[in-house]
Amino acid sequence: FLKGTDLLTKFGQIEALDKETRGGEKIDRTPVINWLDHCIAHARGLRHLRHTLELLLDARNSIEGNMNIRFTLERLALHLTEK
Repeated sequence: FLKGTDLLTKFGQIEALDKETRGGEKIDRTPVINWLDHCIAHARGLRHLRHTLELLLDARNSIEGNMNIRFTLERLALHLTEK
């Protein structure tokens, strides 16, 4: 997800993550937060991905702040593809 230019694949991953958050009466943001934490840890460990940290942290904070999950992740995918 952090590298590459294939937006269709990225949007497919986003759709799957978004579906994981639904199913109950309330949206469970935990799977997305855990996934972003994994991405952040991965980016911290690899020098060539460190430029993505600010974008990842912003997305995580937005989702924790109750922003729309799908919109936030799609925006992240677009920004990462531009880099």
